[in-house]
Amino acid sequence: MPSESLSIIKTNDASSKNFLRLHNQILKFRKQKYTPGINLLRVPFSPRYCHPALKLFFKFYKVHSTRDSLDYAISLFQTEDPAMLLRAQKILSRVISLQDVDLASPHYGIWPKHWEESVSRIFNPDPNWADFLGSSLLLIKLKYRHHLSLALESRVDRAILHAARSIQNRNVDINYTNIAMRGTYVVLVAAEVYGISDLLQYGLKRLQQIHHSTMCQGIFTEYNSPVYQICTLDALGRLRLHIKHAQARIWTNDLYRLAWQNIAQYFHLPTHQWAGPHSRSYSNLLEPYILALIERGTRGKIKFGLPEATMVATQPDIPLPCPVDLEPYFLNAAQPTTIIHNILAELSVRRLTTYMNSSFTLGSVSYSDLWHQRCSLMAYWGTPKDPGYLKLRFLCDGDDFAPAQFFSVQHEGTILAGITFATDIDKHSPYVACQANGSLSVEDLRLRFELLGVVTALNLSKETSFLECQVEGVWVRLMMTYAQLGDLTGHWEVIYAEGKTNLDWIFCTGSRRVLNWSQISVAGMAMGVSVSTDHWSMAPIQTTLEHQRLTLSAQALRLSFQVCPDCQSTLVQTLRTSNEI
Repeated sequence: MPSESLSIIKTNDASSKNFLRLHNQILKFRKQKYTPGINLLRVPFSPRYCHPALKLFFKFYKVHSTRDSLDYAISLFQTEDPAMLLRAQKILSRVISLQDVDLASPHYGIWPKHWEESVSRIFNPDPNWADFLGSSLLLIKLKYRHHLSLALESRVDRAILHAARSIQNRNVDINYTNIAMRGTYVVLVAAEVYGISDLLQYGLKRLQQIHHSTMCQGIFTEYNSPVYQICTLDALGRLRLHIKHAQARIWTNDLYRLAWQNIAQYFHLPTHQWAGPHSRSYSNLLEPYILALIERGTRGKIKFGLPEATMVATQPDIPLPCPVDLEPYFLNAAQPTTIIHNILAELSVRRLTTYMNSSFTLGSVSYSDLWHQRCSLMAYWGTPKDPGYLKLRFLCDGDDFAPAQFFSVQHEGTILAGITFATDIDKHSPYVACQANGSLSVEDLRLRFELLGVVTALNLSKETSFLECQVEGVWVRLMMTYAQLGDLTGHWEVIYAEGKTNLDWIFCTGSRRVLNWSQISVAGMAMGVSVSTDHWSMAPIQTTLEHQRLTLSAQALRLSFQVCPDCQSTLVQTLRTSNEI
């Protein structure tokens, strides 16, 4: 380790000592490296969310991250080590210098994600960076100001206020849960720290709106998201720690408890996985940092056997204790249970259904798109050491296809599901509108059930479009009862790749064609999905198509929706479900 990195430790804090002792391991675990001249961390470049020019320019390059660097600085401030404190101050100064402070700028108060974006003048910032970096700067102001010179503290103050005003100007939809909550933390605490009355009133109104909406439905609108639920919990934890306003504290404590309650309810102890469906997720298996948070939150009563370096590297900036009465969810395997939540979404009520038993968990959402961050139909099985999963995807030329709209109704381990296509959604993102009834150039189009686990039995009947397999003691059955996309019908194919088994319904592959949505009268799929520990025959599914509406029924389950490509809002409004069990 370079001589500048360490000096005599002047603290008795165990976590600070461990951080210093494991410093290089932690950076390696996070795939990061500090660059002294630039005073920022280099991190692997993620091309999915960036300016198009950067995708090519930095394809094989590690960029310098503003957010990761500021988080790193906070860890350095905790050590009380002189060399590390100097490094933290340099990082802080560099990050502050990158903020857009021009009041007339459309990016006022925001930081670029990477130092390279600023110096190359490719400035296409994410407005969420005002929320993320603003909250980190507030923590530094409130907890580590004694390590700052008067000049640097003054710069921190100005940067926080710029970020708070940027958040206020943006006024993000409260249904964007994690950002709305983090931004509320920044504006409320900044208002109290600096005595700004209009900012305080704005923040209180936002918090009240979030509290009312969330508590009424019993779950956050960004439902059951492993990444964003933790982000929301962190923001609420900061608010609990720093807010002084009496009513704001009551609302915050309500939301904080609900956040932990949602995590606890969906935690599947037999597999140590977070049961689906997930509104937004970056990984199909639970990340180590979330397991570490649960371990700390339950005061170590549950142990996941995580390495020490992982535990230290994922140490949160603030304590996030789990309410004691919720700890049993993480300690005792529940009896077979079904969790149902209804969310008051913009287009229609969205229903989440999750079934859990000692062998597996299966979850689905009544309607959603199949964007790459969605887990609209998700199952888990296996053991904590070797978990497996089943995830539904729709792929266009190998990429997840956001215009694919998913509908479902579920009872325990059985789901009736349908797919149709929105004409006004960008193929890469549901948050980007495109011209309705446009055309799609495609070489490969397929529905995929992605399966992780050792398959010990596989039965495929092309005549009846039925497929079943046994994996890790669990039976998965798929019945395609209808598939039509213009003149394409498709077929099952089983593909083994990268340690996974892909059960694909392939519409087309190998030659490029153009699909014109305005000329396609029927584009939809209907299927039954079941997961069970016993091997039994799947219940018959009746499927009818009348007036461009597809209807499925099996026992007491019924699902009906439009299969003519249309605007997303129209398709959602045609959905009808029934579960009379």
